Amino acid sequence: MGLERAAMDLTTGEAGTDRVDEDNRVLARFAVADISDGPTAELEIMRGDIARMIYEGVGPSDRAG
Repeated sequence: MGLERAAMDLTTGEAGTDRVDEDNRVLARFAVADISDGPTAELEIMRGDIARMIYEGVGPSDRAG
């Protein structure tokens, strides 16, 4: 569908995930660069953004309805 560039433009820019305690002190940090498969990802897109991107990438004649 040729949507790779559009997906990259919609990424949230997630840097990683922190686990914190009740005082907001970092107990564990999982950076994107440190993890190949885990609680964080290289590419994160909000559900509504990816749905809109795919919907708009499909031509009107390809849509059901």
